[in-house]
Amino acid sequence: MRRMKLLLILSGLMWASMSPAQNTGSEGDAAAYQAAMDENSKLQEELQTLTDLKASLSETVKGQEDQLKSLDASMKAEAKSLAKRQGQGSQNLVAELKARQQALQTSIDSYQGKMAELMEQNIKLEQSLASMRQRLENLDRVRDDVDRNFIETHQKSLDQAFSAMKMQELETIQGDCGKYASDGKIQAFAKRLEAVIGMKRAYDNAVKTVGQRYDAAAVERALSALPTSGMSSVQADEVAKVRKQLQTFEPGLIAFKELASALSRRRSTISSQRDLDDELDIIMGKGNLKSRIATQVETVPYLKNKYAEYIKALKAAPSQQPAVEKEIMEQ
Repeated sequence: MRRMKLLLILSGLMWASMSPAQNTGSEGDAAAYQAAMDENSKLQEELQTLTDLKASLSETVKGQEDQLKSLDASMKAEAKSLAKRQGQGSQNLVAELKARQQALQTSIDSYQGKMAELMEQNIKLEQSLASMRQRLENLDRVRDDVDRNFIETHQKSLDQAFSAMKMQELETIQGDCGKYASDGKIQAFAKRLEAVIGMKRAYDNAVKTVGQRYDAAAVERALSALPTSGMSSVQADEVAKVRKQLQTFEPGLIAFKELASALSRRRSTISSQRDLDDELDIIMGKGNLKSRIATQVETVPYLKNKYAEYIKALKAAPSQQPAVEKEIMEQ
């Protein structure tokens, strides 16, 4: 009965192990990938069943071998006893010993037949195990190919300049990562992606902050949120630039106000473009203002735009106060 059960289990597993593997389709297709992973899980269970069955079979074989050894020892003892009795001439006892010897030989033949069957089952089990291990190796290669293809395809999106990134694209990739929830490598990539999205948001906020009216609290928040590591070289350069702009915003505003205030005091003496140019030369020559305008005002987007607007308005109407001057002085 036990041997029949082993044979039935073996037959079922042999049939399963020889079934063709599922077609994984495109390496980057999440549905095909999941199908491969499902088959991997199924094969792992079947492999464990076969392993347990082989262990059980090994115990059975050992038991049969021990029984054969016992029978063989009994056979040898009976043979010695028979030889001894034959010499004493006891015909009845000799006949009995011969009968017992024949029964032992029959038992030995039976056990040897069982051993042959068990060894054949063991060979089939080994073949099934080898087939399953091969299929598992193939599935591992499919998973590795999917990992490599997915990561290589999207890595460039994570390394490009923050200014070139599209948040919608990053969020789409993030959604795709969710389709591989059981894959360690892709989930590690997903964590890296999440970090990049956070850095992208911090960068965008900093760029927005230096492009609008000065707000000391907003500038401080933007500065503290900027990343300091984990970036590609082009990203690090961008962050360094916008950090410098944030740090220069207040000094640039002070320099701009200094220029506007000086011109406001001299406005009554300005009636022409020449007067304006003369006053600008005088004002710019004091307190290193010309250099400060170049390095602090014209390097911050908001201040740069307002400065260009200011100079254009002054040239158009040298004796009038430009509206942008009021905007700057109110900050």
